[in-house]
Amino acid sequence: MIKEMLKDLKDLRDEMLSVNWPAQRLSNIILKYEMKMKEDPIERFKQREKEEQEALEEVARKAREE
Repeated sequence: MIKEMLKDLKDLRDEMLSVNWPAQRLSNIILKYEMKMKEDPIERFKQREKEEQEALEEVARKAREE
């Protein structure tokens, strides 16, 4: 799914460039997600796990305050 989305974004960027529309922001978005796809899946999992744990701790803290 992400690869398909990136292809669509690249096609749009190329179309924008062909009519001289600025496309740097779109290029930055494409690059951002291409880099994410190349990241180590284990590291991505650990980062997501950490973020979810922090969110859970925040919810628990707010519940205790109420």
